[in-house]
Amino acid sequence: MASGGRKHDDGGSGSWLLTGLKIGAALGAAALGTYAAVRAAQQEEKEKETPMTSRCSEDSFKDEGGRQDYPSSFSSSQFPREESNPTSHAPRGVSKPKKKPSGSLIDELQEYFDTKISFPSDKNLVIQNLVLDTRERLSSYLVKNQRRLVKGDLVPAAFDKMVLKQGEEFRLMLPIAFDPKMWEFIDAADTILDMPGYFCVRRTNIDFYSMGRSPWDRFLIGSYLCPELLQDFLRKIIDQSIKEGTVFDFYCNVKRNAGGVELNVENPVRGFGNTGMLRIKIIPYMSMKINDKIVTLIAQSVIPSHPAEATTGNTNPNENLWLQSFEVKAVCEMESMDLDGGCRWKCLAILDALGSTHQPLRMLSRYQMITILLKMCREETEWAEEMLAERVLDLLKAVEEHLKAGTLMDFFNKKVDLFAHISPVKISESQKWLAHVLESKDRISNLLY
Repeated sequence: MASGGRKHDDGGSGSWLLTGLKIGAALGAAALGTYAAVRAAQQEEKEKETPMTSRCSEDSFKDEGGRQDYPSSFSSSQFPREESNPTSHAPRGVSKPKKKPSGSLIDELQEYFDTKISFPSDKNLVIQNLVLDTRERLSSYLVKNQRRLVKGDLVPAAFDKMVLKQGEEFRLMLPIAFDPKMWEFIDAADTILDMPGYFCVRRTNIDFYSMGRSPWDRFLIGSYLCPELLQDFLRKIIDQSIKEGTVFDFYCNVKRNAGGVELNVENPVRGFGNTGMLRIKIIPYMSMKINDKIVTLIAQSVIPSHPAEATTGNTNPNENLWLQSFEVKAVCEMESMDLDGGCRWKCLAILDALGSTHQPLRMLSRYQMITILLKMCREETEWAEEMLAERVLDLLKAVEEHLKAGTLMDFFNKKVDLFAHISPVKISESQKWLAHVLESKDRISNLLY
């Protein structure tokens, strides 16, 4: 009897245990199912794309009374922070090619664009966010501490939208605050200097606005605003912000270089080995409406020389010259053309990417590249996506032709030669290299890999 009672008790315990396990398994499965459904909904919501707004609207140009942003085709809202996982941006099935594909040239160009240009690497995503944080913090510091001198926030340069997904050099435009009643822009082409493409910024109306009324009066040479003195002052301001430790979370070397103030950050990305040098260039600019047109001036990267300098006692030293910038106008011109769904921007992005990896093309600035493309658009009207290979070839041939001629006249100012400050030897070497590449389709394909 005792033995039989123990069997009955053991059987009851086993039944309760089995029932408990079944209930636990059911609850676990339900919880996992609910979790999976929530994660799927979150992932679906995350993958929704945000519509792109127009980048060349009239709202980019403010009147002289308000805070005037750089009339760039790339506003602050279009410089978003990006996710640190690049796979969320890439289409399914697209991966970095391990070897050169054996398709047609258009297939190779499309693959090159998709894998090398369109989708950023983890490293470049981190760099972009670092630049964005720097822009926001430095803008806040400058506007707060130098409100009489700075008219608004730093804004990404118009052309840099082509390199947001790659590269380690970024340009930020700084708007200068000034009273147009105290200053005037003088075209250097209309002066004894006879230098088209450059302007002098002269202090005026001293009888009504005495010296010292403008905060920029201390940067005058004669009666003209000197961009070099202005850049030196800007460098000191940024140096001070570094010492205060209120702007940057990293150490950077600050120096005046080529028309602006350059922040050099060595090895900016942790966890990727030696990532080289990140360069953030701050470029001051001034804009004024003249004859119903916006004229934008930036500090020149190369101090121009002219024979008249040696023979005349002019009061406009070349160090006082500002360069007229057509960058925004060129970008808007290209974007308006590409409203037909063409491949102009894609051709330009491919040429820019090739220039960053091939030394002979590195001598070309992005403005020179877009100038050549705009000239092409006058003669070539077929820019559909299926014409990508033909148009890229035509663009490379156009580059070679201008290098061979040794001149490239500005698209908006026919008096300005954009090759004027490039060594003829360098131009000749680049032309010979490109002519050799264009002799064979295989050599063109090899540029991509």
